[in-house]
Amino acid sequence: TLVDNQSDFATAFSSGQYQAYILLNRKEKLDKLLAKSLREAIYRGEGLMLIADNNDEESELRNSLQETFGIDVRESMTAANNFVFVSNNPLNLNGSIVFDDNKPVQKLMLKQAQAVLEYVQQVSSDDSHDSDNGNYEDGQEGEHNDENESEPDSHQSESGSNNTAVSFNQYGQGRALYAGFDVLAYAQQYQDKTLLQDLIKQAFLKTHPVTLAQSPYAVMPIEVTVQNTGSDAIVQAKLNAPVTSSWLRAIDGVISAPAINWQYPALAGSERELTAWLQLPASGGDIDITLLTRAGLNETNLIDQNTTTQMINVTMPVTLNSIITRIKDLQTQGYTHKALKKALKKLNKALEYVSEDKLSNASEEAIKATDKLKEETDTVIIDVRLQIGAWLRLTLLRSQGALFLDGDDDE
Repeated sequence: TLVDNQSDFATAFSSGQYQAYILLNRKEKLDKLLAKSLREAIYRGEGLMLIADNNDEESELRNSLQETFGIDVRESMTAANNFVFVSNNPLNLNGSIVFDDNKPVQKLMLKQAQAVLEYVQQVSSDDSHDSDNGNYEDGQEGEHNDENESEPDSHQSESGSNNTAVSFNQYGQGRALYAGFDVLAYAQQYQDKTLLQDLIKQAFLKTHPVTLAQSPYAVMPIEVTVQNTGSDAIVQAKLNAPVTSSWLRAIDGVISAPAINWQYPALAGSERELTAWLQLPASGGDIDITLLTRAGLNETNLIDQNTTTQMINVTMPVTLNSIITRIKDLQTQGYTHKALKKALKKLNKALEYVSEDKLSNASEEAIKATDKLKEETDTVIIDVRLQIGAWLRLTLLRSQGALFLDGDDDE
């Protein structure tokens, strides 16, 4: 789904239907609370990419998400025409990307992140920079070494350096990738740059969640294979789900809640993959997805063939009471961290708002609680932060993103 404004992004983000995000248009600033909520979404296991386009407006956004990306973005810019993949980088890409002219690139300082792609600085009379002022001058078009394209592996970088152009970070249970130059725009302009396209593809794959959450309201792909073991026939397949869940989309299928129907001609011995996306129910527990197949020589003579059932265990929703109880238990066990005490105060305030049915206010206090815990490295406290993130996701969904439309980030 593509959106071009903060309101639509907040609505989509709060819908529970997405677990991976890419930020392209930084002229639309994200609300601070929305940026922090995005931070916590990545920390609990979702994925994020940011493609820089060097607009002044993006500085506020990247500052609020620098911890997520594990980098420090400097205000000054540089320029380069030769970009080299770091050895053993997280995207498993090799070689170099060479442009005919210099491209503006942000200066990234790695903190927790790993380097994926570096730029090769070439200082000459035709390639001058004024980094202190954030300015650069393009070198002459066409003045690059053709050997760079024919022998890219000879320019393989050994490790991350101060010349990082693209970085990757494992943030909590999620993943975040930062590109310091406009990778998408250059991929459109330079269609022959296969490695640039590979970079984009691998970035999408790497930042996508490794395992999809089976939490309340999460969206899961349901994939089934239907095999025709008999002669040529008309096949009908029906996927049934509980009425407490919702089918969102089906490839070539017709949604008729609570089922999806497929009907198609199938050759003898053929197989067909059927794919649909299901939003899980609000409550936890086991749910059954049932596939019923029928087949016959024509549409009016279909005979039942097989019925199979797939069980999905939806995790029980986290409650504020359970998180608060957990923190109090930790305190009695000797966890006297000031951050934990401050987070407890925010969560108690959030609980008051929940009792008043003020979910936006409660969400804001929960976000402030994660602010207090985000520097902690103790695994027990990290687990508390993850539980807050899980509660926050569900509560934002129930409030339909209202926090980001009228919320305030004042302490």
